[in-house]
Amino acid sequence: MKQQDDVATPDLFQDKRPGRPRSGSAKTQAQLQREYRARLRESGARQVRLTAREAHQIEEALRSHAAALVRSKKARSASSAVELVAIADRLLLLFDNAKE
Repeated sequence: MKQQDDVATPDLFQDKRPGRPRSGSAKTQAQLQREYRARLRESGARQVRLTAREAHQIEEALRSHAAALVRSKKARSASSAVELVAIADRLLLLFDNAKE
């Protein structure tokens, strides 16, 4: 117990806790994950697993299709080719980051 004239020692049983007060309606991590997966299902997003070989086959197909578009010499096709090459680059970047 603390003496009455002691002002330097803090109380052991303080009424207020430090930090943000509790809301009382916080969700558990399992609830948050369940809702996240439901949102993904509703949006139509799917998780796909690829092997390294499959990722490189997709990359090659995108790059060859982009090259064919460039050879067609249409301005719209050329911009589509640039987009396909960017997609191939992002695919490889994602795959390389997933391996680490």
